[in-house]
Amino acid sequence: MLISCTSCHSKYLVNSADLKPDGRTVQCANCGYQWHQESFLNEEGEILTSSAPSTSTNSQMEEKESNLPTPNLPSTYVKEQKVSVLNSILVVLFVIILL
Repeated sequence: MLISCTSCHSKYLVNSADLKPDGRTVQCANCGYQWHQESFLNEEGEILTSSAPSTSTNSQMEEKESNLPTPNLPSTYVKEQKVSVLNSILVVLFVIILL
């Protein structure tokens, strides 16, 4: 889920499961502003639909924002696994033995 700071408009990628059904208070890492972020999931984990009518100004603003380049967003760090040299040697030896 993509959320943005209402003060400085920094954007953050967050896991929607981290937001409770009634929302959560979040803080911007850029400017320190805190706000209550509503969840888009209900208690059963289903996506909530908005009952507010969409206006042309909202859709125009969203279109402008979607055209802007997105800065690097913080997310969960996943450590890359490097191929072990030992594993490579063992595979080569195994192939040689098979020949």
